[in-house]
Amino acid sequence: MTLVGRHAERAVLREAFEKMIKSGGRVVLVEGPTGSGKTELCCDFADYARASGALVLTAAGAPTEQSMSMGVVHQLLRGLRLLDDIGERVDTWLVDAQRAGPSATSLDLDLAGAFTRILLELSERVPVVVCVDDFGHVDDGSLEALLWLGRRLGPARLLLVLTVESTCPRQPAFEAELTKQSQCSRLSVGPLSDTDVAEFLAMATAAPVPPPLAEQYLRVSGGNPTLLCGLVDDNLGCSLQDGALVGGESLRRAVSVCLHRARPEILAVAKAWAVFDQPSITVVAGLLPMGADAVADAVDVLENMGLLHHGAFRDPVIRTTVLQNIAATERAGLHLAAADVCFQEGAGPLVVAKQILAAGRPDTGWAVDALAQAAREALSMDDIDFAARSVRLALTGDVDDRQRATLIAIRVKWLWRTDPTVAARYGSYLLWALTEDLLDDADAMTIAQYLLWLGKITTAELTGVLRTDVEHGVREFAGVKATEHGAQPGDLLTYLSGTRLSDDTFVSLAVALRTLVDNDDPHAPMWCERLIRAARDRDAKSWSAVFTAISADLALRHGDMAGADRKARLALEILPAEAWGVVLGLPLAVLVAAAVATARLRDAAQWLREPVPDTMFSTRFGAEYLHARGLFELRMARPRTALDDLRKCGEIMRAGGFDSPVVVPWRHSAARCHQQLDRDAEAARMVTEQLAMAGATRPRLRGVSLALLAELCDHRKRVGRYEAAVALLERDSDRNELVRALTRLSIAHRARGDLSQAQAAASRALQIAMVCGTEMECRRQLHDRTDGVESVQHEGDQMAVLSEAQRRVARLAASGLTNREIAGMLHITISTVEQHLTRVYRRLQVARRTDLVGHVRLGRRE
Repeated sequence: MTLVGRHAERAVLREAFEKMIKSGGRVVLVEGPTGSGKTELCCDFADYARASGALVLTAAGAPTEQSMSMGVVHQLLRGLRLLDDIGERVDTWLVDAQRAGPSATSLDLDLAGAFTRILLELSERVPVVVCVDDFGHVDDGSLEALLWLGRRLGPARLLLVLTVESTCPRQPAFEAELTKQSQCSRLSVGPLSDTDVAEFLAMATAAPVPPPLAEQYLRVSGGNPTLLCGLVDDNLGCSLQDGALVGGESLRRAVSVCLHRARPEILAVAKAWAVFDQPSITVVAGLLPMGADAVADAVDVLENMGLLHHGAFRDPVIRTTVLQNIAATERAGLHLAAADVCFQEGAGPLVVAKQILAAGRPDTGWAVDALAQAAREALSMDDIDFAARSVRLALTGDVDDRQRATLIAIRVKWLWRTDPTVAARYGSYLLWALTEDLLDDADAMTIAQYLLWLGKITTAELTGVLRTDVEHGVREFAGVKATEHGAQPGDLLTYLSGTRLSDDTFVSLAVALRTLVDNDDPHAPMWCERLIRAARDRDAKSWSAVFTAISADLALRHGDMAGADRKARLALEILPAEAWGVVLGLPLAVLVAAAVATARLRDAAQWLREPVPDTMFSTRFGAEYLHARGLFELRMARPRTALDDLRKCGEIMRAGGFDSPVVVPWRHSAARCHQQLDRDAEAARMVTEQLAMAGATRPRLRGVSLALLAELCDHRKRVGRYEAAVALLERDSDRNELVRALTRLSIAHRARGDLSQAQAAASRALQIAMVCGTEMECRRQLHDRTDGVESVQHEGDQMAVLSEAQRRVARLAASGLTNREIAGMLHITISTVEQHLTRVYRRLQVARRTDLVGHVRLGRRE
């Protein structure tokens, strides 16, 4: 390694050399941490001394040669063999020492004396410099010889330079003896300065280096020349634009060199320190057979070496290198022991699990439980990768049924976020685990909700499988409770504000949000956006899709048909239809209802062809789907088919305990079916029944109910009731129902001959319809005339006494169609056509169908 900087240290050694020439023998102890460049400094000085005419003898201690008696002295004597007058004597000493073997103590003493005498003799002829590197690893015999020499320097022109690691003196008694001599001095070699680093970088790159880059090199290397050289080799050509420095193979080699030059206990502490993410002296002392004071001393050494800075490795590569220098079996044992220490110290699950993961095996039952706890915590922090690795490793251990069920449940939770179709593979196993009571309450509730989503279990099958309070929470998923059955809006807002979105709270938050939507709470739009954003930020597709579908339902309830359609489609783009399970009923119901309201019947029919699971029809989602399908059938003039769907919808809601018009107003839609079938009394009964239910006093529900009752009453009373309905709906956000009521009010005004009021109501209806995307349907109801008034005038006031179904049959009959043709077009029976015509003849006071031409406006056949 090239000597870096060290101008001041060079000057000190050269000054000691000059003083030795003038004043006699001297000793210089060069102290510094491992890798600080002491060897290079010593070599540089040896070159200087040779160039100045001195005889230079060099040797180096080594841990592997400490058992070789007089080994360093032998190295120094070999440097004298080339001298003519004493070379033969040196050869004789070395041969005698080799023959005598390591136990010849008396010969060692003789050799030490001869070594001292010959160096003193030589110093009379020429200045002598003796350089011994790694003094801490010198054998005991050579230590005594060097000490003997040091005591006898006197006026001799002899300079003894010894390098020693400052933080780990091998022979404190020897150093004390040596340093008490007046001619002995110490030279401390510390970290490189910023100037030294800049100089070295300029020399290595043959170009000036920007100060910020030099600062990076100094920060990562800690001023350790060995580490600096390795870092430079790994980053040749690096500039500020390249970002942070990268430690590579050269830095790894430099770290290995520094560690293996240090004492064994320093290496042991370095290994233990590398095992922990956030090590401390206490935990490392618990891992090693050494006290806290010894660990603290070793940490100081590592800090001085530049490997640590404020207790942390300066660069990840340094820590990685330390770990790579540990054999795989030893490292696994260290990590497991570290996990146990962390567990005993009360560290968090993630800290313990990281050690077990690094070990690569969960050897004990508590290790499996620790991995499961860590997986839960990682999942709550959205660290799915860590959770997955923890579960995967835990399942390789010796787990019992309960532990396995818990681990699979955790795995399914994160799979459900992104791809429920993959999570569905565990459905049968989880159903078994649930029935065997292998899951705790929190997991049981979440898993039961997922199984309900999959259709693996129905709400009816929950009884007896779950505890009552857990079953209650799962049932909320199947049928969101309306306000009268559950929490008040204020409680819901408190819950939403204080609950973080997670795998265990997702369903309950969706329940709370749907309840806000059901209750027309003004905070519902804001919470829809917040939860959608939170799910998107967490990259949870399932959550995002469900909250988007709820937002679509909210738009539908507000009469924003375009927004409802767009959001429901987006929900199905986020999560494909096959991944929705029973919840698919929610976005499909919104899409069908929005398509019917905007007269896009082909779109509605297409959405209804989407396959849905049979188990959906025991949940609220199935009820919503049936209600939307009933609206489609009603719009297609198939009231009987529609009524079947709506009755099934009601049965589901009653069975689920969530039969409320604020959830699904199926009675109102069924009443419209009865109206088309000329069952006015039954229609009125159903509307009255809905008005008597809890929640029906809300403006929207009361408004639509009054509007339908107005259609069923005597035409002379309709205007007042329609006006009352409009007044109520103006207080609500459902623009679609307001358009419908204004349309009916326009027709009622026309029937009374109040053309200006009819025109005003029709114009307002069309204006609102254009905003909410139902203009086409509004014009249809106004008989396809822009003003919505002339169409009524053409048919005459008497047509106002007919129901909508009767008017349709009357127009088709007046156009010349037979009863069979009319029945085929309207998808009703011939008997129903005949009954409609009988009532039409009676109310219009005509005798035959040819008389209808003067009463109805002929036009597009419906």
